[in-house]
Amino acid sequence: MIVGIWTDGGWLSGLLVAVGAVFLIVLVMRLLGAGAKRQVRTTREARVLARGLQLLDDSYTRGELTTEEYRGQVRVLSNEGGRSPLGGGTR
Repeated sequence: MIVGIWTDGGWLSGLLVAVGAVFLIVLVMRLLGAGAKRQVRTTREARVLARGLQLLDDSYTRGELTTEEYRGQVRVLSNEGGRSPLGGGTR
């Protein structure tokens, strides 16, 4: 039987398996972490949107906004105006 670096017991094959395992673990951890970050961002955006709508409701109730102004601002906050509630995106 030929014993070399690519056969059972070779150090290179063991090293490649170890590197592959580490790569897979890192890949899975990054994918799971990206999902958690996306969830945090979505939750933060929901809080910002809810707070903005509350402020608009309060201003409208106090008579500081006309119905047209109120509806326009609600449309912008709810992203119908093409703009992100956090200031990104296009107008």
